[in-house]
Amino acid sequence: MESRFYELMQSVKSGSFLERLAALPMAKALESEMEAVPGPRRIALAKDALTALVDAASPDVAFDFVTFAPCGPPQHRGHYPVDRRPDLKRTIRGTDLDDATSLAAAIRSLPALVSRRPAGSAQAINVVLVSDGFDSCGGDPCAAAADVERQRPDIDINVVAVSRAIEGLNCISRNTGGKFFQPRDTSQVAQLLARAAGQGSPDQCH
Repeated sequence: MESRFYELMQSVKSGSFLERLAALPMAKALESEMEAVPGPRRIALAKDALTALVDAASPDVAFDFVTFAPCGPPQHRGHYPVDRRPDLKRTIRGTDLDDATSLAAAIRSLPALVSRRPAGSAQAINVVLVSDGFDSCGGDPCAAAADVERQRPDIDINVVAVSRAIEGLNCISRNTGGKFFQPRDTSQVAQLLARAAGQGSPDQCH
């Protein structure tokens, strides 16, 4: 089911007008069928995992929270130092996303949003991308990731794909030197998100 859904969405994005017209209703129906699988909604799982990640972060770690829906420029929802972590968790919980996903635009915004490390630092900047869908706004996330790598090779994008249908987003992590994580089931979401953020063990937290 998941591979068929991805094939349909490729037709929606890059096919002819008639192909897009035929593929879109089928893709929407298939997406609804996948969403009907018992268990919490994917976005609720992602929010739970993100708030757990905030709680587990090292005291010297600050966060920036960026969302990429609806179509158009991504929304930078604020910079959160340690003393604002309760505010960040409330923002995460209160974020309502719609059916559109401007994933490529969000990726292209990273060079402007992410500050460079001090001169001489060889440590990569770790960006964690949590997505439950493909780019539905006509963008190309793979090409956007390649552009980020050319502009800012110091940025690594680790992708946590909380949908069974978006194995194709592996290219984002691959093109930037990051890692791709796809939970086998709902119990793995928080664990893999922590690994993507470098929280696999205390010495991995930066």
